[in-house]
Amino acid sequence: MKHSQICTLIVVLLSFGVTAGAANSYYVGNAATSGTSVSYRGITYTSGVNAFADFKALVSARPVPGSTVYVDAGIYGDAVTIDVPGLTLLGANAYCDARSANRTAAESVISGELNVTADNVTINGFRFTGAGCVFNSTATNVAPMSGLTFVYNVADGSSLPRDNSKSIFHLGAYYTGKDAAEAAAIGRYRNITVAHNDFNGRRSTANQPYVVWIAGSTGSTVVEDNRFDGGGTSVSLINTTGKARVDGNVFTNVGDTLAAAGSAKGEFCIRLFYVGVDDAVTDVSVCRNSFDRCQGQSSLYPLIRFFNGDKSNAGVKPKNTIVRLNYNSFKRKPKHSSQTYNYVFYANKDYTSGAIVDARFNQFDNSEYAMGMIQQPYESTQTRYFGGSTAIFHFPSSYGTTVDYYKDPVGKDVKALQLKSNRVAQSFDVDDTTGDIYFVQICPASQASGRNLKGEEPLCVTRYYKTTDGTMRKQYMYLEYAGHGSNMAVCRMKDGKLYIFTGGNSLDPPAATRVMSRACCIFPFVAGATADLSKTSFTYNNKTYKVRRFTNHFNRSWQYPTVDRDNRLYAERQSKNKVVYFAVYDLDDVFDNGNKARPIKVIPFPYGCNPTTTGALAGFDKGFQTWSPQGFTVYGDYIYHFEGVGQDNSDAITYNGKKIPTVIVHVHNWRMDRFAYRKPVLRSAVISQNSGEPEGVKLHRDKYGRPHMLMGIVSGKAGARRANIFDFAPNTVEGFAYTIDKASTTSATAALAFACPALGNTDRQTLTLEHNRLTAAPQIVITGPDADCFSISGSVGPLDSSSTHEITFTPKKGQDNYKAAVRVSSPNAADLIISLTGKCSDSTGILDLNADYTAGEVVYYDLRGVCLGVELPEVPGVYIVRRGSKVSKVLVR
Repeated sequence: MKHSQICTLIVVLLSFGVTAGAANSYYVGNAATSGTSVSYRGITYTSGVNAFADFKALVSARPVPGSTVYVDAGIYGDAVTIDVPGLTLLGANAYCDARSANRTAAESVISGELNVTADNVTINGFRFTGAGCVFNSTATNVAPMSGLTFVYNVADGSSLPRDNSKSIFHLGAYYTGKDAAEAAAIGRYRNITVAHNDFNGRRSTANQPYVVWIAGSTGSTVVEDNRFDGGGTSVSLINTTGKARVDGNVFTNVGDTLAAAGSAKGEFCIRLFYVGVDDAVTDVSVCRNSFDRCQGQSSLYPLIRFFNGDKSNAGVKPKNTIVRLNYNSFKRKPKHSSQTYNYVFYANKDYTSGAIVDARFNQFDNSEYAMGMIQQPYESTQTRYFGGSTAIFHFPSSYGTTVDYYKDPVGKDVKALQLKSNRVAQSFDVDDTTGDIYFVQICPASQASGRNLKGEEPLCVTRYYKTTDGTMRKQYMYLEYAGHGSNMAVCRMKDGKLYIFTGGNSLDPPAATRVMSRACCIFPFVAGATADLSKTSFTYNNKTYKVRRFTNHFNRSWQYPTVDRDNRLYAERQSKNKVVYFAVYDLDDVFDNGNKARPIKVIPFPYGCNPTTTGALAGFDKGFQTWSPQGFTVYGDYIYHFEGVGQDNSDAITYNGKKIPTVIVHVHNWRMDRFAYRKPVLRSAVISQNSGEPEGVKLHRDKYGRPHMLMGIVSGKAGARRANIFDFAPNTVEGFAYTIDKASTTSATAALAFACPALGNTDRQTLTLEHNRLTAAPQIVITGPDADCFSISGSVGPLDSSSTHEITFTPKKGQDNYKAAVRVSSPNAADLIISLTGKCSDSTGILDLNADYTAGEVVYYDLRGVCLGVELPEVPGVYIVRRGSKVSKVLVR
C-alpha cells in the first residue's frame, strides 16, 4: 500500500472519532495549554478549540448548548457564571459516590463560586471545598431557572459563612411574612435535583454553613440519597410549592459542633419554611431518612421544623398542603435540658394549621421523642404525638395502675364500672377525641330492658361519657347476631363520625358449635337502638343507618376486628384448624371499599408457636394460645395478643404460693413477621384482683400525646362482674429506650461480570436480594466511574423479604473495561455494595467506514490505524480491514 493511502485512511478514521474529540464534548483541565492536543479517557481534544484550562475559558469560548464537559482532576478556584444551557459538567469522579468504594480517582476540586444561570445544567462528580459552591440569585417567577441537577459530589472543609445568603448549594433569596404570599416568592426554580452527594461538615470546625438551600421551587424538587454529617442546617426548602421530596437521606451529628459564626445550640436537619402558600396542591415527602445523633436547633430543638410565619400574616398559612413524614428512623437524639419535650418534628400550631401531616410508620429509639403540633389526615385539630409506630410498647418497663382511663389517666372517678349486664365484658375501646369508653358484653333477654333480642348471644354496647358539668352518664345500644367473644374497636373516620367495628353476621348453634361471627360489621353508635348485624342496615326513630359488612377473602371463621387509629390500620383475627391468621389492612381501604380491600400482610400463628415465656410461667406456658384468647389490637408495626384466665379458673397459675390472674401479652411484629415477646403481667395491681380475667387490650394516647397500653380486667364474683381498665404507661417522664432492630439487605452475589462482543450489544444478569427487618423500601443506586453504562430494573417494597432485579450492561465509550457498583440503602441498615465489571472487545465506536481511495489488496490494521499486513492476524481482537474501497471491522476470536 502506498504511504498516501495510509494517511488517507488515518484521516478518515480520525474524522469518525476513533481518536478525535467526540461531537459536542469538551475538556477542562491543566493539560490544555495553547497549541497542544489533550487525550482524556480515550478522546483527543485540541486546546483552544474544545479543550480549556479552566471554566472561564470554556464559557468564553461559548460551547455548544447541550454539550458534555469532562473536567480533569485539579483545583478550580475562579468564580464563574455558567450561562450556557444544557451543559453536563462531569468531574473526575462523575457517577461515583463516597459510599460505594469506587471513588478512587483524584478529585476535580472546586474552591470558587459557580453561578449557574442557564437551564438544564448538570454538575456531577466534583469536590467542593473552601469557598466552593453552586448558586443562583437572579431567577424570578417570570423568568425561572429549570432543570439544575447536582449529583455525586463531595463537600467538606467549607469556608462559607453561616448566613441566609450563602450555602454549598444555594438557590434564591427567601420571602417571609406577608411577602411570602406574593407571586414573586413562588415558582422561581423548577425541577431541581440534589442526589447521591456526601456533605461532610465535621471536617470543618471553623465554619458550619447551610448545606442545601432551595427557595422558591415548584414542579419537582428532589433532595434524595445524600449523606449529611455535621455542618449547618442540612436542607432548607423555603417558599416551596408543587411536589418536593426529601427522601432516603442519612443525617448524622447535625448540630453537635460549635458554629463559629452562629448558634452553638445545634442546627435543623430539615426546615420547611413558608411552603404551600399558593392555591395549588403542595405535596412534601420526608420519607425513608435516617437521623442519628442529631441535636436540632434552638429553641425547641426539633430535627425537622415546619414554620409558616405568625398570626399577623394569616395569608401565608399553607393551603392544600400535605407533609408525608413516613418510614424515618430517629436514634440517639439528645434532649436539651431547657425543654419539656424532645421534639424530632415541630410545626407551629397557629401558623401551619392548614397543612395535613401524615406522621405514620416512623421508628424511634425512645418513648419520649415527640412530634408536635401536627394534624393527621383524620384529625380536625393539631396535636402532639410521642413515640413511633415501629416502637414496641414494652409494658414491663412501665407501671400498671388501677387508675382507669378517661382521656387523662390521672382521673380516678371511673373504677369498677357497672355495665348493663352482669356478664363478663368481652371487649372495650376508647374514643380518643372525647375520652368516652365503650364496652361490649353478652346481654341476656332478662337484662335487655324488655327487648326481645334475637340470636343465641345478643350483645349490649355500653357507652360511658361525661356531661359538661362532669357527671358520668351511660348509654346503651343492642346488637343481634354479633358473635361470642367479639373483639370491638371504635374509631372516627374521615367524616368525623364515630363508628363501631365488631364481629357480625353470626352463625348460631346448632349450625355451629358456638356463636361464630362471619364478617366485620361497621356501623355508628346510636344510643337506644337495636342493630341486627345479619342485615345491611337498621332503623331507629324513623332514621335508617348503614351497616358496612367486610368479609375477608380468606373465608375463615371467627372474624374479629381491631383498629389502629393513629396509623390508619385495620386488623382482624380469624382461626381455622388450630391456626390463627392475623390480616392487616389499610383502615380507609376497608371502610371505603369493603370486600374489595386487600390485606397489606397476612401472618399465620399456629397454636404453640413462639413457645414458653420466662420466669414464673416457664413450667406452665406452651406458647401461643396456651390460654383462652382474650382480645388483641394492632398498633403500628405490632400485634398485641391477650390471653389468660381469672384466678378462679382451674388453669390459673400459682405465683408466690397462691392462684393469681393469668394475663399473657404475646407481641409480634407483623411488618417484619418477627416474634417480639411473650410475657406475663406480674408487676401490677392486676394480680390482686378478685377474678382478674383479662378482656381486651388497646393502645391509646392521652391528652399530652403519650401512648398508654390499656388492659381490660374483670373483677367481682360470678353473677356480679365489674369492668376495669388498667393503665400501663412509661414509668418516667424521661421515657424509656427501645431497641431498634438492625435491618439488612444481603446477596449471595458479591460481584457481577458482563461482556459484550461489540458496541450496540447488551448483556443482562439477574441479581437477587434478601431483605431482613426493613421498615422502608430500600433505595437502589448504580454508582461508579461507568455507572451510565449500567441500568437496573425491578422494585422492592418495605414488606418484601426478597426481590429480583435485572442489571443491563450497555457499552457506550471508547474503552475495553468498565467498572461500577450497585449500592442498596435503607434506614437503619448498612449499605450493601455489589461490584459490577463490564468488558467490550469492540470499543472504538466504528461500526462501518468508507475510505476515500481506489481499490487495492486486502489489508489489516489495528485500532490505532497501524498497518499489520495482508494476512489475517492470529491474535484475538478487533481489527480494521480494507477490502477494495470498503473499510469495516473484523473480530478474531
